[in-house]
Amino acid sequence: MEFGYIRFSGLPGESEKKLATFNDTPISQLFVELNSYAKEPLAERTKLLDALKPGDVLHIQSLDEFFMTLEEMDSLLEQVLAKDVTLHCHTEEYIFSAHDKGDFTALFRKIVRQVADAMKKIKGEELCTATEYNGKKDTHT
Repeated sequence: MEFGYIRFSGLPGESEKKLATFNDTPISQLFVELNSYAKEPLAERTKLLDALKPGDVLHIQSLDEFFMTLEEMDSLLEQVLAKDVTLHCHTEEYIFSAHDKGDFTALFRKIVRQVADAMKKIKGEELCTATEYNGKKDTHT
């Protein structure tokens, strides 16, 4: 089955542009997220992930539309691929599959993990240096 997922923020003209991404795609069921800036889990995305079965194809407009963080990207990619679902990212023109013979999917996931780890370390260092000034502890925080 061919599934689609789109997130809308409510900007004028956004819905037409995003839906046009799938013009030539035979989508059986489209999941639409209307609260794209919500901090809670995205309800429609959760329903979609529950509906996926082996052999399905999931079409998304872009990686940053489906994944909120790099950690989430790695985790959800693992979840989708474990279900033997193919993920087609239309903007980036990436196709992720558990059956990727060229190991693109494995390489991409490794890079995502390494960048996410590096960002965590950088953020940790920023937190440490933000409380120091010229090597002295900042007592104003």
